[in-house]
Amino acid sequence: MPTFAYRARRPGGEVLSELIEAADRPDAIARLKRQGYFLLSVEQADRSGGGRGASRRVPRGEVAVFTGQLACLVHAGLPLAQALRCLQQQLKRTPLGEVAERLGADVSDSSSLSEAMARWPRVFPRTYTAAIRAGEESGRLAEVMRRLADNLKQEVETRGRVRGALAYPIFLCVLGAATLTVMMTFVIPRFTALFVTMGAELPAPTRILLAFSDVMDRYWPLVLGAVVAGVAAAAWAMKRQAVRTFVDAWVLRLPWVGTILQRLEMARFCRTMAELLNSGVPILSSLQITSGVLSNRQFIAGVERIRGEVARGRELSKGLEHLPIDSPLVFHMAAVGEQSGQLPEMLLEAAEIYEKQCERAIAAWTAMLGPALIVVLGGVIAFVITAILLPVFQASTLAG
Repeated sequence: MPTFAYRARRPGGEVLSELIEAADRPDAIARLKRQGYFLLSVEQADRSGGGRGASRRVPRGEVAVFTGQLACLVHAGLPLAQALRCLQQQLKRTPLGEVAERLGADVSDSSSLSEAMARWPRVFPRTYTAAIRAGEESGRLAEVMRRLADNLKQEVETRGRVRGALAYPIFLCVLGAATLTVMMTFVIPRFTALFVTMGAELPAPTRILLAFSDVMDRYWPLVLGAVVAGVAAAAWAMKRQAVRTFVDAWVLRLPWVGTILQRLEMARFCRTMAELLNSGVPILSSLQITSGVLSNRQFIAGVERIRGEVARGRELSKGLEHLPIDSPLVFHMAAVGEQSGQLPEMLLEAAEIYEKQCERAIAAWTAMLGPALIVVLGGVIAFVITAILLPVFQASTLAG
């Protein structure tokens, strides 16, 4: 999702210079106006500053290692600019090496680390720079960076486990689609002439197979064009706010899939809030930043409603009822955290629980999906082989 840099005036008169993630510039403007800001400027951050590395992403695992190393150097007492130069020497000729070099130059020119990192939104997301800013203000920069590194490593590990679970089903789908495409466009047409010379009426499965193969052989450019046009139309429609809102609400109501998406968004919400609150970011600012991290519009709208109620003095645990989640776990854990003064810790524990639930659900789904795909592909291939052999057997019977 693109990142936009904005300058805005709060109702109290304070001028902010922050970043926000949104689908496009009108969406960013609409969301900021709903928060009551008077906008001075809104520009896409990816276009500004940052050299070559600003236009491409850096793997989160590399950012985690970079953050952990920088935390160790700062904790050892090295000045920040010198620590960045040390890392730049280690990371020469890599995107992060360029980032470290530019960060060191900006810090040497009297910029704070958070301000320098904010110029690289594709490398350091908004939650990251907000936590760094809070660490600078509280004098706990090394501690905050260590916590950020741990959270990034946990995020990378979770994504790796999910991708690993989905790799086998995706491989089966791609392999099956490629096999059927080759058979329909190259193999089956070779049998057409043979079947025509038989003269007898072909069995129904063979006629169906030949008709489908004929369409694929003659009109495959049209079929491919239709698929590409459909994908392009869907991508264009998803950029429209009304369509995206409808789709986001619809997918959350899907059986099983909706439950997993709810828990993934809830885990992202809880982990981001815990990270920001642990770093010393005020709760209202944490909610504002978190709403820009979420991807589902229903959750984003819920977080904005929570922020409004917290601003009026209501407890966070009560406002969480606005989130479209069917599990009351986070409500109770947040309430316990508020009463015990350990809200970040309880939110982080809730995030880990939701992540484990998602991993188990995805693992169970892929364990069933793999054999199911094998059965389906086996059935399709069996149908193709049967359709080819039936005329042969029929001709042999007639000849006998």
